[in-house]
Amino acid sequence: MSDPRNAIRAYILGQFLSGAEASSLKDDQSLERSGVIDSAGMLELIMFLEETFGFTVEAEEALPSNFDTVNALVAYVGRKLA
Repeated sequence: MSDPRNAIRAYILGQFLSGAEASSLKDDQSLERSGVIDSAGMLELIMFLEETFGFTVEAEEALPSNFDTVNALVAYVGRKLA
């Protein structure tokens, strides 16, 4: 399994910001408020996390506190894998 931060950043850049420079995605930027990911995109992101890291995202875990920034996603994945 790859480093969670790198895997998450690569997925977001490839899936939602195609052609954008890696530096254009800040780890603390709100993915929803900045228009990077909408509700359909969030479902795709959840499926990516489940397939890549081998865990299930429970409905009650799909909160902005876990999914709104790259930093939040990395922390969430770390907790799920611990």
